[in-house]
This record gives sequence, structure tokens and C-alpha cells, in this order.
Amino acid sequence: MNLLALALYLLACGMAARAHMTARKTSRAPLERVGWAAVALGFLLVGIIRLTGAEDAIRVKVRMAMRASGEYAGRAQLQSTLVSLGLVLGVAIIGWVWWRWSRRPAGRGEWLTRIGLLAIGGYVPLYALRLISLHNIDKLLYLGPVHPNWLIDGALAATACLSAFLYVRLRTGALPPP
Repeated sequence: MNLLALALYLLACGMAARAHMTARKTSRAPLERVGWAAVALGFLLVGIIRLTGAEDAIRVKVRMAMRASGEYAGRAQLQSTLVSLGLVLGVAIIGWVWWRWSRRPAGRGEWLTRIGLLAIGGYVPLYALRLISLHNIDKLLYLGPVHPNWLIDGALAATACLSAFLYVRLRTGALPPP
């Protein structure tokens, strides 16, 4: 499964890089040029994290530090607090992004870029939930033979791939106007 996920991340990185190159040639909007570069770098980083096993290493180190300090037994309280803070922060960030983006009109190219940015941004709460490793959350993320965790991961990468693909088609004239 790791190789499949890595391949999907690299595909998303490559497609976002192609969208970035297209934006550099065809767009005057800085959001599009910088946005696609950020999406490509984000998926490169996610791929490196997957390839090196950094996520598991961080989780193990946090657990070891909590055991050493004697706080491991009471980790449920800390994890619950972190999840609550994360949810509040996540809702605030989504609200701010929605407010900011809805204040000014955008064309299809800019919306496709925004979708790509939201897709890579979706990995922040997903990785946070995995790292916090709250037992009840873990039960949901790893439920059944096809884990919802895998589905969310794949959906985020596929969303970025599709938005990059449509962006390139739009900017190269292969996608007809509405």
C-alpha cells in the first residue's frame, strides 16, 4: 500500500508541477503560479514523509517521550484537548479561507488552483489525527479492510490530480469555455 500511495503522491506532484509550468506561461495571476508550485512541493513532501517513514518515527518518539515523562497513562486527556483545539483551529481556517476567497470573483483557473491548494491542505488535519493517535479516532481511520484513512488520502491526491489536469487543459485551450 505504501508504494501505491507513493506513486499517487508523485503523480499528483508531477501534475501540479505541470500546472505550475503552464501557469508560468499563460497566467498573470500570482495565485495560480505560486499555488501550483505549493501543491507540487506539498505532494513532494508528503511523498518523502511516506518514503522515509517519518510519520511513524515521529509517533514513536512522541510516545517514548510521554512514557519517559510519565504522561503516557493520561494521554487520552491530552489527545482529546489536541483534537478539540485542532477542530476549532481547522474550522476557523476554513472559515477564513472561504470568507477571503468569496470576497473577490475568480475565474475557472483560479478556482481549480484553489481546489488543488485545499486538497494538499487537507493533509494537515489528516496527518495531525494520525500523529495524535487517539484510540477512538484510530478505530475510525483504520476501520475495515479498506481503511477510511486510505480513502481520504486517495481522494485528496486524486482531487489535486484532477484539478491540475483540468487547469492545464483550460489554460492550453483544450477545455472549452462555459
